[in-house]
Amino acid sequence: MRTRLFAASLALLMMIAAIMVILPANAGVSPDTGRAIGDNGTAIIGETNLKFVDKDGNVIPHGAMESTWRNSNINIPFTTPFDTTSSKVKDKLVEGKYRVVGNGKTIYVYFVSPSLSLKTKVNGEDFGWIQRGKEITIEATTNLNLINLNLTKGSLPNKINLKLENPDGIQLDRVNGVSLSGICVDSNGNVSLNIDTSGLDTGEYHIHIEPDPDTNNGLDVPGKTVSFEVRESGVARIEAKPTARGVSEPIELRVHTMPHTNITLEVTHGIERDVMFTELTEGSLFENGVHRISGESSDTGTFTVKALFNDTGTYEITATEPFAGTKATVTVKIKPPLARLTEPKEGIYVIGEKLAIKGMTYGGKRVTIKAGDKVYREVPLSKITGNARYNKEFSCSEKWDTSGLTPGKYRVDVWVLPSSDPAKDPPDDSVIIVLVQEGLTVELDHDFVAKGDTFRISGKAEGRDRVDILIIAPRGGNGHGLDPFSIFDETGGKLDAPGLTYITREVTGGTFETDDIMVPQDADTGTYLVVVLNYGHDHVWGTNTGTSDLIKVLTYDYATDPRIKTQDQILDTLKDRTVDQAGSDDLMVIKKIIVEKPFLKLNDIKDVAPGSELKVKGVTNRNNDKTIVITVEGPVNLRPQIVRVKENANMLYNEFEATFKTEGAKVGSYTVVAEDDAGHQDSKTFRITPAAAAATVTPAPHVSSTPAATAINRNATAGRITNSGNKSVAVNTSSALYQQPGFGTVVGIAAAIVAIVLIAVLINASGKKKQQPPYKRKVLHTLPPPPSSRRKRWLLR
Repeated sequence: MRTRLFAASLALLMMIAAIMVILPANAGVSPDTGRAIGDNGTAIIGETNLKFVDKDGNVIPHGAMESTWRNSNINIPFTTPFDTTSSKVKDKLVEGKYRVVGNGKTIYVYFVSPSLSLKTKVNGEDFGWIQRGKEITIEATTNLNLINLNLTKGSLPNKINLKLENPDGIQLDRVNGVSLSGICVDSNGNVSLNIDTSGLDTGEYHIHIEPDPDTNNGLDVPGKTVSFEVRESGVARIEAKPTARGVSEPIELRVHTMPHTNITLEVTHGIERDVMFTELTEGSLFENGVHRISGESSDTGTFTVKALFNDTGTYEITATEPFAGTKATVTVKIKPPLARLTEPKEGIYVIGEKLAIKGMTYGGKRVTIKAGDKVYREVPLSKITGNARYNKEFSCSEKWDTSGLTPGKYRVDVWVLPSSDPAKDPPDDSVIIVLVQEGLTVELDHDFVAKGDTFRISGKAEGRDRVDILIIAPRGGNGHGLDPFSIFDETGGKLDAPGLTYITREVTGGTFETDDIMVPQDADTGTYLVVVLNYGHDHVWGTNTGTSDLIKVLTYDYATDPRIKTQDQILDTLKDRTVDQAGSDDLMVIKKIIVEKPFLKLNDIKDVAPGSELKVKGVTNRNNDKTIVITVEGPVNLRPQIVRVKENANMLYNEFEATFKTEGAKVGSYTVVAEDDAGHQDSKTFRITPAAAAATVTPAPHVSSTPAATAINRNATAGRITNSGNKSVAVNTSSALYQQPGFGTVVGIAAAIVAIVLIAVLINASGKKKQQPPYKRKVLHTLPPPPSSRRKRWLLR
């Protein structure tokens, strides 16, 4: 009976002990006590005293822990208690589900990494800085509640410490009476702590979580460090985008502060009445007094409005945070309006043309345009992008019709509204054009001309009796033009301008044409201006010169030396004294011609076979119909040819071409020389090459299937049979086999490979019940021919 009672008592004690293992404690888990992990329980990597308990409540004293997920084979032996930080465990243990096997029992447990994250909040929003004197919230999120064995609702057994360093690197244990040590996490493992920043130094603070190992089963892994900044001002900054604009162009003003903070914007420099706050894009509005605005920043700490400025100048905008009176300012510049007329361009136009009027502005809402006496009012503007100087453009829907206007100068003016007033302000941009009577057209028979060649000028001048032609050299009056003595002879020695060539021609039947104009060998190269003029029906140049002598007009009655004038200056004087004078009916057309040094150039020549045609081509700047002599010299001189230069509409320069027959020509190198009538030449070389030899046709050799034939040199590809057209060409590669170094080694390796393959086949065949038919090797016609009998004997030695 006593024995039974003792046994029953012992069983009862063991049951109580087992229950004690399973039942939770009343506080965070001490590493001395440890905690039990049952089936499907969860532990944190870093705990130091764990006991695995089977489904019956019995401790599994030892065994192995195995990973259960695919492509993983972690196996960790364990004994009780189980320490996840031991050297045998920590390098293997990772997050996941494990199978615990021991003492004939199996359970499953989960291991997770410690989660210890922090964030700072201001006015309930995630934020990274705080104005000194205001309250910042430190929120900690952890999974330490997994260690808590007290299942009573509301209990806070697990503790953490917040490690806070000030800008000088000094650790703070308390801030304004709030302790940062021994803080209990809630049932979800979280903490929310409000800290008053009054008296804190400004600068950047660093904070992280350290679990209390005494209440977290030995877990002492620190969390990630986060930073926040304590600032003196509640307004971090205010920025303007862009910082410069035109009148009536919106500027975005953005204040950076803390979330849900009161902000006031006002003009502190500049005329307040010229500023209008028009639109709120971020935050909420309290007051909008047009020239002053206040509201609350958004949850991201920004307060953004748009402002319009009705006058030019520099303005200062100040943002104020009223709690501590902190401020930030930004300066914006409102620039005067810019305008640019892009059409019509300054130049000469024929009366009756309809001219488009277009342009660009910087800023403004509309433009007013005046073309001659025609006014286009309130022309709208549209935005443009990609232009660094202008941001809007305009275009008149109706073109300016110049029909009925008299010859002379006309202005096109533009004013940008509302900053410019067309009634009293000068225009923001202007263009001057010259209108002339219709009736003069000019053509040059060449765009370029080589020294020593000629060109002609022709055209139409309906209702006119003559034209004056002035050809201006690239270097102006002091250059060396087409006729250096032209002005000297025209003025009887009073003036000398070797860079000018003066010609007059009568108009017959409404047309005119010059003789061939020779370009001397010593003329300047470059672009010449060919100016063709007619003095109109009044037979005088302009309206106030009183003369029909163009040279007198150009030199102000011989008072100015044209040798000191550039090409552009001479042209400007001609315009100013003729077609540009108000009321003038003079006509002017300007053409350009390029004078170059003579050249000819042969194209590259390909090699040819005897009997083939030889094509010789080249380009030149010599005139059409100039003759080119082409010679071909070599082992046999071909008959020279004389060809003429031709114009090609698809090419910049003219071309020449000759075809030679090469029957009877010998193989070798030849030189082709092309030469014009002035001795300018170019040469090229080519070869007459022998025709390809006919291939010899031989029958394909028989290929042996003996093992010796497998020792093929893979680089001797020339030994394979190739097909070319309808011919088969067989090339013997046996010599290539002899010539390859290391052939004996190759044969030995090949023989070894064959032996291994045969042994493998025999072993494989012996293991099968059914005999397979013998392997029959195919004869490949692409293999090289077998070695000669002498070669075979050598191989068998």
